[in-house]
Amino acid sequence: MNSSTYITGNTRFKKKWLFPLGIAVIAMSSIMVAGCSGDNDATTTVVDDTPNLPVVEEAAQISVQGSSLYCSDTIASAPGSTVAGSLTVEAPDSIAKHNVSFDVPGESWNNHNAVNRLGRLNAAVAAQKPDGTPVLDDLGAAYDVHPLLVSYGEQVIGDFEGGDGSADVPDPDNIDDIFVSMSLDNGTSWKKYKVGDTAKSTSVIVTWDGVRIPYPGHSHKPTMAVYGNNILVAWNDKYCPSGNPFDLEDPATEDYYKVNGSQGTVDYGGVVFEPNGKIIYEAPYSCVWTARGVFSSEDVDGDGVLDIEWRQAQQLTSGTRDSNKIWIAAETIGFALTWQEDPDGLRPGKGLGPGAGWSGATTNHGADIWYTYITMDDFDDVCTEFDAEGVCTSQTDDPTLIVNLDEKPKPAVNYAYPVRISNNEICSADDTKLYCADQCIATVPVESQSGQVNDRCVQNDLDYMVPDATIAPAAAILDGDTGASRPALKILKTNAAEPEYVSILVYEETKGLSESSPADQDQGDSETDIELEGKAVYFESFFWDQPVEVSAGRIVNTFVPIVETVDTVTGEVTLSGIEAYENARRVVIMGQVNACEMQDGDPTFALIYKQGYDTQGGPSDMFIRVNYGFTYDDFGLLDGREVTNVSAQDNDVLVNSRITEIIWDETYMDLQSYDNALDNTFSPRGWLRGSDVYTGFEYSPLWRATSLGTIPNNFYIHRYVDGQWFGPVQLSMVTGAQVSTLDPRYIPTPVYTGTTPLASDAINPDVLFLAY
Repeated sequence: MNSSTYITGNTRFKKKWLFPLGIAVIAMSSIMVAGCSGDNDATTTVVDDTPNLPVVEEAAQISVQGSSLYCSDTIASAPGSTVAGSLTVEAPDSIAKHNVSFDVPGESWNNHNAVNRLGRLNAAVAAQKPDGTPVLDDLGAAYDVHPLLVSYGEQVIGDFEGGDGSADVPDPDNIDDIFVSMSLDNGTSWKKYKVGDTAKSTSVIVTWDGVRIPYPGHSHKPTMAVYGNNILVAWNDKYCPSGNPFDLEDPATEDYYKVNGSQGTVDYGGVVFEPNGKIIYEAPYSCVWTARGVFSSEDVDGDGVLDIEWRQAQQLTSGTRDSNKIWIAAETIGFALTWQEDPDGLRPGKGLGPGAGWSGATTNHGADIWYTYITMDDFDDVCTEFDAEGVCTSQTDDPTLIVNLDEKPKPAVNYAYPVRISNNEICSADDTKLYCADQCIATVPVESQSGQVNDRCVQNDLDYMVPDATIAPAAAILDGDTGASRPALKILKTNAAEPEYVSILVYEETKGLSESSPADQDQGDSETDIELEGKAVYFESFFWDQPVEVSAGRIVNTFVPIVETVDTVTGEVTLSGIEAYENARRVVIMGQVNACEMQDGDPTFALIYKQGYDTQGGPSDMFIRVNYGFTYDDFGLLDGREVTNVSAQDNDVLVNSRITEIIWDETYMDLQSYDNALDNTFSPRGWLRGSDVYTGFEYSPLWRATSLGTIPNNFYIHRYVDGQWFGPVQLSMVTGAQVSTLDPRYIPTPVYTGTTPLASDAINPDVLFLAY
């Protein structure tokens, strides 16, 4: 291949051009494919330059009857607000700190880890302590509260460690279980429940530092969602005893998506985890576990204590692939879950972003996004009687009966059999995987990087990932050269006469077009070839109980011009060449805070994501796209723009590592990430209020200096209110080189939709909350 030097922003580097392959690429209509990340047998090129591929069309999008979101009765807005900057850290302004994860003798060591979720139930109950003792206000009167919940992982085996990503790194000597704590007095006192109890169990033997050992059931990355009085907690676990978690009677014919299988392992061969020097050997794959709980707002057993009745934890996946990044969405109709599974195990990252790697963001080939759901009607049913084979023969959802059971009851209804959403695993003509047989409408010979030629299935779906805008999408080939990660999910209820619930699912996926070594792809070890390398953000929407299956998906981020030509005489800069997808990832769904605030023509949701021309941790900007309905075709303009850059700014004025002046006007919102090769963003946040858009993000004006610890990240917001953009505003005020901000939480006043509201449930659009 030829090389040509060009300038982007303030960075000069080499670019490998596609021109010598142009004729073949156009003839193949995007069927030249390549390995992207991972060490499996990735494909490199279709053998025949002009394969006889079938002509396919984009799969039909769902037909949604609703035109907007459903508006339920909500509490009226409350005027007035208090600016936190005017408060003091002393009483009465201060908020007392309370220990949520206090020690339970024989159960935990109070070694709480960082992954936690906070929730609030709709029930309004009289305030009480964990033992049922009533709590009175300062005037001696009883008062009502909403139960507060916190889910978290807690280390129960080994010396406590945290703060450097250690909880995610394989280590049989440091093990977590999953807990939930509940407060019925506005956070003053807490009751603690163990909902995941696998630390003393094992399901696989591994070789660790040359010794065969049983690997404990380490639970990690818990997440939680609540709706009404129902609570769902999910996590990844190294304890995966069942290879058939859905009790399929004949897996050979019923295991359509290949859910079942034996738990796998991955041998890291003594790799060193850089932050603390931990050496890592063979580790089990993780599987998804869940635990359901139901809070009773009445004293059903007469002991005066209001409590949560927990069901037995359930293994949801088999561990035949490595699970990660679980997301739960909830609506009136039920709960839905999505997660990623990697067929070759968790792949360590280089930690070039804000974390330490090992997060699941870097995948092997074939990593897919999965989906399941359970209706709210089935959520709380438990088994009361079983036959000789352990099959549930009698069930109930009566809390007065459930509370008197001797132990945690078993859920009576399982989740829906999981669906493989993305299309990243290999499918061959003679494949035994049932979904492959249905997806295979033709085959094409594909040569792998090892030189072997194999027939791969052609799918009745369009693949939109092409190197540049001159190549039209063509039929997707199921060649297993891409990997999906970091899904996000939201269930939207439409305003149709008959109830409709639409799942909005987004995720990131590697491009699968690079000819570089799979081991180097997106790892920062080689020069970025942005047309071929990096990731894209994908979108799916479907009725919540009718998920799409093995889909190529639609790309959210758009083609952007990336080549600048500089006239050596005049210095004039012009754009030329091809358009390409940049490196887009970390997508977040921005939903409406309150559908009742919406007017005709307001967006139903928006997507915010990080995008740049490099794959090595920076630079990047934060972009948004707005949707006015429920399908891909409903993405539209916001203030005249299809895609909006909300983070671009001119911030060369720095004093003591703090930006002292922001130069900004609306033209900056049309800039591409390469227009300023110095700054970087991460942690996208945001929401919608009617036609108003609130975005937030972590920002560094000099990303290389931040990576060296000399310039901090700070949190910024950028608002579009009453038809006007106000420009980026720095909210956190961190200066110097000793402290940087991370992991922000940026939320509006929540909306209460229950039947027993409190005075404090009033919505206040003037109040925003930020923690970092």
